[in-house]
Amino acid sequence: MRIMTSNIWGDYFGNPTRGRDDKLWGIYQKYAPDVLGLQEVTGGWYKSSLFEKLSGDYYFVGTELYDFKNYVPMAIKKEIPLLAKGFEYLTDTPDSSKAITWAVIKQGGKAVALCNTHFWW
Repeated sequence: MRIMTSNIWGDYFGNPTRGRDDKLWGIYQKYAPDVLGLQEVTGGWYKSSLFEKLSGDYYFVGTELYDFKNYVPMAIKKEIPLLAKGFEYLTDTPDSSKAITWAVIKQGGKAVALCNTHFWW
């Protein structure tokens, strides 16, 4: 199983997703992760072509929560069965982007637990 994590740098300061979305898509195609943990996924990223392209091969964990305000979703290859999932914000941080998304998948006949987070410094 190939697992990748990717901080895509949210569009917080007027830095556009356009242009970066195609470059990230190229990286994800090249390395073809089975599980992709993303960080700093802002509203602009959810509306970008990157999520549209990823949705061809992946399902998302955490994107259905909180009206797409989960900054740390996971993308998992569609052929991998999902057994359980969850999301929660980390406490004692002033930044709502600090959270954890978790999933339990079935891989090789076994249950595998995964988590994706973005810690507060």
